[in-house]
Amino acid sequence: MNAILQNCVKLSDNSKGAALMTAASLAFVLNDFMMKLVFTELSVVQSVFLRGLFVCPMLILICLQRHQLFAAVPLSDRGIIACRTALEISITFLFLLALSQLSLAHVTAVLQTVPLILTAFAAIILREKVGWRRWMAVVTGFIGVMLIIKPGLDGFSVFSLSVLMAAILIAARDILTRQLSVQTPSFLVALVTALAVTVAGGMATVATGWQAPSLSSWFLMGGAALAIPAAYVLSIATMRVGDVSFVTPFRYTAVVFATILSCLLTGHLPDGLSFLGTILVIVAGIYCLHREHLLGTE
Repeated sequence: MNAILQNCVKLSDNSKGAALMTAASLAFVLNDFMMKLVFTELSVVQSVFLRGLFVCPMLILICLQRHQLFAAVPLSDRGIIACRTALEISITFLFLLALSQLSLAHVTAVLQTVPLILTAFAAIILREKVGWRRWMAVVTGFIGVMLIIKPGLDGFSVFSLSVLMAAILIAARDILTRQLSVQTPSFLVALVTALAVTVAGGMATVATGWQAPSLSSWFLMGGAALAIPAAYVLSIATMRVGDVSFVTPFRYTAVVFATILSCLLTGHLPDGLSFLGTILVIVAGIYCLHREHLLGTE
């Protein structure tokens, strides 16, 4: 009887974790969706700057509430944070530049390669042992990406390379993040990053010019700014509830949400090759996560 009750509690935790991961994925996609709508009126760099004017004060309040705003950061972490921040600036502009030119479904599908790239980086950079099964999953995922971006075909766009580069840099950023000590607060790192991205966006507007935002754009950027911290908090909560191996695959619900919103925006669904490529990327990613969990429990 006790075993049954424990299984019920575990299932309940897994259900909560799955719901939180799904909500986090939706929040990330909603941010992208609202920013894409803003891009019809404003440049990418101006949009990044204005969104930052909403995001930074919210992160400052969160850090104050958690008594982390003036937390001492270990000297060994400062260089890592600087490198991570530089990567984040590049990621932001590469991704949003692609988002301004490609469909939401397209860029979201390509971003799902991050777990596969992390697996490859773990083997190449961290010298972790990666078996042939996971390497096959990485190759399968790469084939899926080629089907999505279609190099050499009429449907190819150079902006697909922009989002693929963003995915590679996200994986590099995540590996750097793993090197941070537990003494460095996550929200403080997020605040430093947000401030740097906002300043970079503001400086870039000097070259691109300034367009007065409409009221609808202000609302959209405010909504996007709310979605980002919400997604971040939900992602943290997800890792504290349920089994990681059960919860993590629900991150791929982002593709479903992005496809629905993209269809509402343009009236078009991804073509057959893109759909097949997306399936390959998702299956390969889930398999990699599954293998990592099995190896972790041995």
